[in-house]
Amino acid sequence: MLTSRRSITQIHLFAIAIVAIVVMIPMFAYGVYDAHDLPDYHLRWAKQFSDQFWAGELYPRWLLKMNAGMGSPTFFFYSPMPYYFTSLMRPLVWIPDPYGWHQLSFGAALALIASGITAYVWLRSIVSPTAALFASLFYLIAPYHLAIDLYARFAYAEFWSFVWFPLILYFTQRLIEGRKKAVVGIAIAQTFLIMTHLPSFLIFTPVPFLYILWFSDAKTRVRNAIADSLAFLLAVGLAAIYWFPAMTTKEFIVLKADPTQYKFFHYEDNFLFSGVFRENLGTYLAFLEISTVLTIVLAVLSFLIGRRTTPQKLSTFWIAIALSSGAMMFSISNPVWQVLKPLQTIELPSRFNLVLTIALTVLVAFAVKPVRFGQKTFLTFSVFLVVGTGLGLLLSLPVRDAWLDWTVPNKAWLTVSVLGLAIAFSFVLYSVRLTDHRVITITVLLAIALLFSSGLLMKRSLYPVPELSAELEIQRDAVLHRPKWIPPSFYTTEALREFSTEKFGSNFTIEAQNQVKVSQWQPRKLGLQTTLNSEQWLTLKQVYYPGWTATIDGSTLPVQASPEGLLQIKVPAGNLAIAVELKPLLQEQIGIWLSSISSVLWFVLLFWRRSPSVFANSPRTPLRSFTSIK
Repeated sequence: MLTSRRSITQIHLFAIAIVAIVVMIPMFAYGVYDAHDLPDYHLRWAKQFSDQFWAGELYPRWLLKMNAGMGSPTFFFYSPMPYYFTSLMRPLVWIPDPYGWHQLSFGAALALIASGITAYVWLRSIVSPTAALFASLFYLIAPYHLAIDLYARFAYAEFWSFVWFPLILYFTQRLIEGRKKAVVGIAIAQTFLIMTHLPSFLIFTPVPFLYILWFSDAKTRVRNAIADSLAFLLAVGLAAIYWFPAMTTKEFIVLKADPTQYKFFHYEDNFLFSGVFRENLGTYLAFLEISTVLTIVLAVLSFLIGRRTTPQKLSTFWIAIALSSGAMMFSISNPVWQVLKPLQTIELPSRFNLVLTIALTVLVAFAVKPVRFGQKTFLTFSVFLVVGTGLGLLLSLPVRDAWLDWTVPNKAWLTVSVLGLAIAFSFVLYSVRLTDHRVITITVLLAIALLFSSGLLMKRSLYPVPELSAELEIQRDAVLHRPKWIPPSFYTTEALREFSTEKFGSNFTIEAQNQVKVSQWQPRKLGLQTTLNSEQWLTLKQVYYPGWTATIDGSTLPVQASPEGLLQIKVPAGNLAIAVELKPLLQEQIGIWLSSISSVLWFVLLFWRRSPSVFANSPRTPLRSFTSIK
């Protein structure tokens, strides 16, 4: 019996991996495509991060070659975890990879496969293996997960966050069952989520805590809530090496220093169906809005299908999560956003699709059960496929830049039309006895339509990036990572290219180029040999940032920012060896210490055989009675 279960599990995991690879074939075959954040950000960051990582830098915060070789503080602020996994893909790349695209695409494939596996592991603990397989496959190809986050946006960090959600829920359930070591699992999974994508962590964190409060019995509810809170605090401590300097040094970059440079992402302008015009994003937003509404409808339909065979407490919890996360994407939830100020930092309310996708996945698992169509199975499948594809073509009107102006009324009209046609077809199919359940029919038709139209969105995203080589040559970083000392007019690709060519050429200083030689030029560590005739300020080919120091035999030299925001050093006359270093900021050091202390505590919990008093005599909750439908 055990061998049979293992064989089934292995087959299911293999199927998940195969499906993940198949849906990524277009990306592998096409190469670098013009998704929103791919060429401008993640392609550049992954290449630079990986180069410095394999050169021996364990945590590359300062990317040396960004901004025409003038450097950037990218990973002082951006989450590093996805780029560690991407860097580990480099040895697997067997063909020339000048842009770092192949290792990045391998990293994306790893994320998709891993997300399907973690979803399967979690769902196996509450539903049958078959239901877990179908639901985890749906999780892989859900519109927001695959079409939006990977193909349309290439929101790489957010895409990786899908790996950790199911893992957190798996260990949360183990905690409710009385498994003491589950606290260790929750802590490390939440740590990975924090270091992967902070907005996702902020959005998702309430879900497992509410799960514990809802499903723990009266005797263990407080104990489990305390345990989860301790795991949360431990995760925050473990991830402090990243989030503490990121949160406490924002005044050094434009995001905090000059918010007017970053108006695009004000949350009130990004509610779905807000009607705010976004240049070049109209069709994408129309599809996002319509697909989100239909995803909510799918969640409701899945709930209606599965509620008779699922414990009411379980199905009620997840439909409540689905509906509340859906509501958070619309302006009706604005009072909640205004009260919860930290929530505003996620910028895009549509990110609540992350939680909606998780909730829909488990509701799909509850709804999956054998459906017998007798001799008409093939005919029924064919009709479903044809009708669903037709609805998908209708849904793809925004994707195909159809004649409609994508105003709010037109989006509402299209949404209602697709839903109405699905309902109408369900009556037709029911009347000719092809199906026995109208709700199931509507659900299947909408699912096919969403997945088909998502495929068209993926195809539309695959178009070439103009002048890719020129863009990657300069490597201008994201606007929100611009140090506040750099003028906005200087922070363009053309301005950086022109300044670098005219002022530096092949040199590393602007002044006294014949009297300065470079002995070292590594991330955060520079070495200069100078033979100046008189004292003067030298402008180096590195962006100014707090922490830069210059020393001669232990004596500190004055440093400042140039008008362009570059590092300037006041160098005396003579034959001198100057060490220039971007030393760890106090905030970095505090983060390192917090993470080190938390790591010790985590290992103590992992290997400590005696239970802490919080978990002592914790009874095993018979979870199967109300959270399992096996």
